[in-house]
Amino acid sequence: MPYKEVGSTIYMDDDQATIDAVTARLSTKRTIMLRLLTTYDATVLSDASEAERAEIVAEISDNPVLMELVRNWMRGGQPITPAISGPQTLTEQVDPNSQRRVYVFGELHGRDGECSQDKYMEARYYFRRLFTTTSAFIDFFLEIPSYTGTSWSKVFMENIRDGRQGDIMKDIRGALVKCTSAAHRDAKDCQLIRAHFTDVRFDNHAATNTLSYLALLSTMTPGRIRMGLAAPDVRQLLADLVKDPGHVIETYVLSGKFTKKALLQLNPEIQESIRDYVAVSLKSEFEAREKLYGSGGRTLQHLALLMYNTDLNTVSDDKMVRLLKYINNAYLTPLESWVVDAYTMARLFKTFAASGDQPTEARNAIVYAGEAHAERLRVFLTRVGFSMVGKAGIKTQTSLVPPDFIRTPRNDAVENDGFERCLNMTGISQPLF
Repeated sequence: MPYKEVGSTIYMDDDQATIDAVTARLSTKRTIMLRLLTTYDATVLSDASEAERAEIVAEISDNPVLMELVRNWMRGGQPITPAISGPQTLTEQVDPNSQRRVYVFGELHGRDGECSQDKYMEARYYFRRLFTTTSAFIDFFLEIPSYTGTSWSKVFMENIRDGRQGDIMKDIRGALVKCTSAAHRDAKDCQLIRAHFTDVRFDNHAATNTLSYLALLSTMTPGRIRMGLAAPDVRQLLADLVKDPGHVIETYVLSGKFTKKALLQLNPEIQESIRDYVAVSLKSEFEAREKLYGSGGRTLQHLALLMYNTDLNTVSDDKMVRLLKYINNAYLTPLESWVVDAYTMARLFKTFAASGDQPTEARNAIVYAGEAHAERLRVFLTRVGFSMVGKAGIKTQTSLVPPDFIRTPRNDAVENDGFERCLNMTGISQPLF
């Protein structure tokens, strides 16, 4: 009598109904197994029967990362809260084709304010708990300068002290500090996350490009400013800004040592999407800023020429500092901040080298950044096909791009802009992972 082998079992050929049922079950199991290996998200096991789960778990038993994710999914305990104290906005976006999921948290750096919700979790405790109980491997992107392996950038530490980024990011940084170091990324407490710094304007205590350095100069002492403005590379930058400021800024944003490398590691399609989006956005924002601030001979070209021709030996400290601060606040600082965004976008879509048992793509991502960076990323994800499936704290508006994205030069005292340092999570499905 003829026989047919299905899986590891042999059936008689006339038992077709049984054969079809077993074949279907194996097909379902293979599909779920493939999703698990692709997404590193153990929640896909909810689509499997108890028997299928047992077989899948047996097959992945030699992968400690997947096994821990599965155990977390079975145990539960992921953080669920009506509100998070710290960020102001959150969006959940999903690519319907690849099923990549990206949560983007936005905060207003240095803003104070109490959480008015009766029940909430502070951001630092929320993320610390999520990192150890998650049922999906998380790529976490935090707006902090690059980590040298021994210490953080002096610029970042100064920002922490003067409240520019404040205690929220310092606390989250504390939960991630070990996992951003290449030497410790395979440690047990970093097993379920891959941490990324995104502020590549600074590295090893120094600006990574002359544009960022010029933007930073206005925060220094008059003596340091004079030395900086006299440096040959800064003189050349000022001369270039006189000729074609828009092109110069775009070149610096996309050609920094970190961003250039990250972009070249992408497939041509997504690389071109990032370049196009950054170029178009920079052009639009630059033109808008020229319109807002450029009257009375205060275009960036005119100001750069004025700074270039200023005799640093005769100009007063006050005049020199005021001119540089105006250039930076009106133009350079907000525009060169796109360095952060271009790099973040590139890292989100990078294929990583296999490291232990971790996935090679950022399938389940969380980005925590300033609100301007968060908005730019949300718009980009929408442009490349991601669907908005959840949002919280977002103002009612026709576009994700805030209508007041062009702000006046920042003063020491900045109003809250109507935001509260408390994020109501009712618009977001929980747990996140």
